[in-house]
Amino acid sequence: TGSRLVVDGTQAPTPVTVVSTEQMQLAAPRTMTEALLQLPVFAGSVSVANQSTGTTSSNGAAHLNLRGLGTNRTLTLLNGRRIVSSTRFGGTDINIFPEAMLKSVETVTGGASAAYGTDAIAGVVNFILDTKFTGLRGHAQGGITGKSDNRNGEVSMSGGFALGERTHVLLSAEAYSQDGVFTLNDRDWYE
Repeated sequence: TGSRLVVDGTQAPTPVTVVSTEQMQLAAPRTMTEALLQLPVFAGSVSVANQSTGTTSSNGAAHLNLRGLGTNRTLTLLNGRRIVSSTRFGGTDINIFPEAMLKSVETVTGGASAAYGTDAIAGVVNFILDTKFTGLRGHAQGGITGKSDNRNGEVSMSGGFALGERTHVLLSAEAYSQDGVFTLNDRDWYE
């Protein structure tokens, strides 16, 4: 997706949108998925927050849908490698990626199927991990609405260390919970 050629995406032969983790954090998302779904190219994607009860989604999964062409037409890569679909309908659950180890997300929407095959008709999304990270990193956040509902919290711990001269080990564990909004009766806009 241009990872080896460019850093910002403006010099690539095909249009590449590069979003760093710092840029995603500026949107103050609850999860990485929510930060990505604020980009117009991901309109119509399925996440935990907007999940339907239909048969084409799986509970708790987040599938990217570039340009509304379908999750099975969006190729999802992790460090440039293909990831197996997580449902029988196609599409990779991006919630399985270690959010705390993420370095950037690259998106190619124009002409991707020519280079990557028919599973990239809508485009390619490449999640780049910080494979050189060394040390420990922790993260915790929480939130609640002004109506004392929709409590949410996220905790993560990550570590990276060298094991010999040729091996670098990355470990990451994350937990996220969200209660939800169960009634709209006390919302002014609902009345």
